[in-house]
Amino acid sequence: AKITTVNGNCKMVEVPFTVKYNYKSASKVKLFSAVGLSSYFMKKEDYDYTITYGSWQPYQRSYRYNTAATELFCAINASTGFEHRVNKTINIRFEPYVKIPIKGIGIGSLPITSAGVNIGITKKLF
Repeated sequence: AKITTVNGNCKMVEVPFTVKYNYKSASKVKLFSAVGLSSYFMKKEDYDYTITYGSWQPYQRSYRYNTAATELFCAINASTGFEHRVNKTINIRFEPYVKIPIKGIGIGSLPITSAGVNIGITKKLF
């Protein structure tokens, strides 16, 4: 048997541990970089498989794994970005990031990679 395609949906919690470095800046714009590691706590995995046997017609199978799994420090996080000061207490943040797998997670030991942009507004409380 050969699995030709897999589509899945996982319910998990990611816990990142990140160190951020702020570059010196005298203007309203502050540059920073961050690097760290993420751990994942898997709650549930649902997968739809397409399977073929030799020259037979492919067929679909689905399976749900309810086994909880913990994968500690299995992805490297890296980002760089900037914060623009709007006023004394509010900043707007723009931060492109990438998450690179160190090892696979879940039942299939999948190497989950992600990239994107965090956009946010921060406010000083004190």
